[in-house]
This record gives sequence, structure tokens and C-alpha cells, in this order.
Amino acid sequence: MLAKKVFKDSINYNNTKIVRGKLLGMPNTSNNAMTPFGNIHFPEVIYDTISDFSKGSVDDQVWYIHEMAHVWQRTMGVNVAACGIKIALTGGYHFWNAYDYSLSSQNKQAKFSQFNIEQQASMIAEYFSIHHLNHNPKKLTDREKDVLTHILRQFIYNPSNKGIITSY
Repeated sequence: MLAKKVFKDSINYNNTKIVRGKLLGMPNTSNNAMTPFGNIHFPEVIYDTISDFSKGSVDDQVWYIHEMAHVWQRTMGVNVAACGIKIALTGGYHFWNAYDYSLSSQNKQAKFSQFNIEQQASMIAEYFSIHHLNHNPKKLTDREKDVLTHILRQFIYNPSNKGIITSY
């Protein structure tokens, strides 16, 4: 299973469903997936074309892992819906600002819990892309990869550890 490579046994995969659209049509309108309550809502066009993300393109697999990170966050006790609303109300989803994070050397001291839910999911997906798909779409330098691995070190070691994430 694709997600198990990253999240190991920290998620009850049998309770997670991939849903075609819904959520008041927002996935279709935004053409983006949404995972506020533990199930992944993909836009209908994506849902209808990808039957198995493990056989999809690299980008599809990375997208799936990003959304599974939100499932994982919810499993860890984070109110993903409330966090998403907070990001939206502060304008974080405009121009994808909520997803941006820095991997400069000084951020090596940053804790995973200091990043918002979208940044956390993006970091997990980026790590997956580099280490499981041998794909580096952001062209991260070796130093940036080291910083990313350092920030994610506790997650990588034990994704079941609820102490690594803050319940906002």
C-alpha cells in the first residue's frame, strides 16, 4: 500500500475513503482535493480517471500522500477542518501561500509542530517524493533535503507518536 510506506500503521486505512466530489461541490470548483473529516474528497474528474493512486503518475502519488497526511493529522487529534478554515480566513489559500515553507539552514532547528497543516502535509509529500519515488520536483539541494529530513526525523522514526504534532 502506497501510504503505508510513509505512515506505517499510524492510520486505520480501512476507515479512510476516497470520495467523488461532495463537500458542497468545493473539490470540483477548486479542482483540488479536500480532507477535512478523515476522508479524501477528490474532484469528480480526478476520481473518475484515477482508480489506483499507486499506479498513477508521480504527481498523482505525491498528491495522494499529501491528502493522506491530512488523514494522519486527524488521526493524531488535529481538527483539520478548523485548521483549514483558519488558513482560509487569513488568506492562506490565495496563491498557495499556506503550503510554502523554508528549508534554509536556520530552519533545521524548527519543529514539525511549528508548521501549519498544509506545510506539514507538503513536507511529508516532498519527503515521500524524494525518498520513495526518487523524484525531486522542487529541485531541493542536498542541504535542503537534510533540513527536511531533520524536521521530519521524529515523524519518519515513528509516525504513531502523537507528541510530534500540535493539536491546533
